[in-house]
Amino acid sequence: MNGKVHIHLDRLLNNLNLIKAQLSNNEHVFAVIKDFAYGHGLVPIATFLEPNVYGFCVARVDEAVELRKEGIKKPILVFELPETDTARLFVEYSIIASVADVRTFSILEPGTEYHLNINTGMNRLGVCDEE
Repeated sequence: MNGKVHIHLDRLLNNLNLIKAQLSNNEHVFAVIKDFAYGHGLVPIATFLEPNVYGFCVARVDEAVELRKEGIKKPILVFELPETDTARLFVEYSIIASVADVRTFSILEPGTEYHLNINTGMNRLGVCDEE
């Protein structure tokens, strides 16, 4: 069975504008385009959305690197936690790292921008109050 998906970019932009209309001026929208825009084309979707969002969220560092190599300039937050072998990429490509465990700080390179995940009670991910 073959399937076909049609992405209506005008509807995507309309939905984004509806969300932005609910925000105050000091709130920012990061478009979540993880897993290669859910299989719909990471770079084309990011290129289309870039003028209308503050930044992007992706699942893995390789997605962020691809966006940088394709000319995306807006901030990019990677949900996947940095590993020793990928830590340099966050600085090299100006990518925001997720930190959900204080031990992650020991592998980050100096100058790495990061987003601190706080455990809010689901106990799935995030730094605990005690830490």
